[in-house]
Amino acid sequence: MKMTIPFTKDILFKSKIAEVTSISLEHEMNVKNGEVSGNFIVSGDYKSHEVSVNKEEFLYKLPFNVELTSNIDLDTFNLEITDFYYEIIGSDVLRVNIEFEVEAKEIETKEEIIEEEKEDRELVEFQSVDDDIKEVKLDEIITLEDEIKDEKIKENVKKEDHTDSKVLEENMIMADEVTHDVEINEKSQDARLDEEQEKTILQAVDVDSEEEYITYNVHIVRELETLESICQSYEASVELVKEYNKVDNINIGDKIIIPICEDE
Repeated sequence: MKMTIPFTKDILFKSKIAEVTSISLEHEMNVKNGEVSGNFIVSGDYKSHEVSVNKEEFLYKLPFNVELTSNIDLDTFNLEITDFYYEIIGSDVLRVNIEFEVEAKEIETKEEIIEEEKEDRELVEFQSVDDDIKEVKLDEIITLEDEIKDEKIKENVKKEDHTDSKVLEENMIMADEVTHDVEINEKSQDARLDEEQEKTILQAVDVDSEEEYITYNVHIVRELETLESICQSYEASVELVKEYNKVDNINIGDKIIIPICEDE
């Protein structure tokens, strides 16, 4: 809560005011039962005649009252005078103009707290749905990449009668080129795979294995997942997965290659 409040008061002096030689403003207040009450204390001295060398002192207390519009935390209440000036009206009236500001934190009602908690829950649910959409898009990109690599490698296998390490290495190079083409489209997605991380994963594949692995899945580790639970979901061997990944411990966001073995 924050309010700016104007205050004007005419003070009738006992004698003529020829000149105000000094003036000061202070205040005292009390906050209670939803309102602020107190006094502005105006003091100083003045001359009653222009040619006079004598000064007369004055002090007036000007009461004020402000009704607060809501429940506030009294420990945070503050009153600050933001403007003050005076005018001589006629010959014996001093008009005081004061502008002050009151500020304090409002105490939330039970209904407001419930509403804020509801908004926080809705925000968390929205973010969760957004994350799920990104994960689906990432899975679609990975699946498309695997299908293209699979088709390219199969075409080369049909043209060649041998499957020695040189042929496998050439197939992997061709798969990397296809991956680069797919990644051009992936870069417009929020959840694209980093090119350098993908190359690092591909280099981990053992091309000299007695069995030929022509497809694989790249899995991104999520919260609460373990290596055993990931392998179980892909029906893959933990020992085999460890051969293709240098992992002792896995963390959220790590990328793990899951080979799918196809015996000839």
